[in-house]
Amino acid sequence: MPQTDVLPFSQLGGIVLGARAAILHGIPDPLVYASTIVDVTTEMLAQIAYVALGILILDLRARRPPLRSP
Repeated sequence: MPQTDVLPFSQLGGIVLGARAAILHGIPDPLVYASTIVDVTTEMLAQIAYVALGILILDLRARRPPLRSP
């Protein structure tokens, strides 16, 4: 489990530190900001898809009639 999942405030810090490190290595600011936005957006969409899949599986399992013993 990444440390950023344990400490919620460090998620933002990790994004900021990553952007700062990229800027210090000579990557242009607009490219750093754009790649950071794409990274965060992609992660969010993946989490939404994961949750949607879980809800779908739950819904399919809930629609089955329960097994009845004779």
